[in-house]
Amino acid sequence: MTAFKVIPRFVVDDKVISSDATIHAPARDHQSSWLQGGGFYEQDVLWYSLIASTREQRKKFVIDVGACFGNHSVFYSKFFKGIVAVEPNPEALFYLRHTVKDCIQKNITIINSAVHDLWQYVTICDGPNENLGMARCVEDNNDDDVGITVPDIPTSTIRNQIVRIPCQTLDNIANSYDVGLIKIDAETCSIQALRSGLETIKRYRPIVVIEATSEMERAEITNILAPFWYSIVTIAGATPTMIGSLILNRKLNDYQS
Repeated sequence: MTAFKVIPRFVVDDKVISSDATIHAPARDHQSSWLQGGGFYEQDVLWYSLIASTREQRKKFVIDVGACFGNHSVFYSKFFKGIVAVEPNPEALFYLRHTVKDCIQKNITIINSAVHDLWQYVTICDGPNENLGMARCVEDNNDDDVGITVPDIPTSTIRNQIVRIPCQTLDNIANSYDVGLIKIDAETCSIQALRSGLETIKRYRPIVVIEATSEMERAEITNILAPFWYSIVTIAGATPTMIGSLILNRKLNDYQS
């Protein structure tokens, strides 16, 4: 396991804020090459979403679906009231726990769960060795209601093992929080995760940050958010990512151009 120090600085609400943080990640993973440079992974997406947020939204919580190593969670922890980091993959969870432990802000809560509008349990299909974030969730229809506790043990004993993980809706996870931003990176389940949080979106109108790898996905996400009067921009990022807001800050459009 490698710990990467990231020290970019940001100006928010006329204050210069240092995002001094430590992200734990496997040296083999492609995110590590970004972190070695001293910046957050997908820093452009993080910056755009921060610009789009309002002061009131930053007084609320972020629901980070697909938190992986905690890159986005740690970044947002500097600016928002609190973070709920949701991660189903046992190997990623190992690193996430260490990242959260070393985070200066003690406002990140970890939930070991998948997020979907229909499924109750999943198993994890490992992604490529150099891209742990590409692990996919597959529905597990096994009737044995076995509770799973993922141990904090070396990842070499976790990878390639079948582990059954509970699944819940985004609305259920967000039920106890005032939500200012939702970030979703759930590979093949991102749209289903978004659909599972429509009541939360209707209630709080949070910033929505969601990965969208194809034109079909981008069209579907646009249609899902359209009834809520969201404006949307797409950021290239490491993976094309859509950022939706009820009223996009003019600075966001100026910054993009």
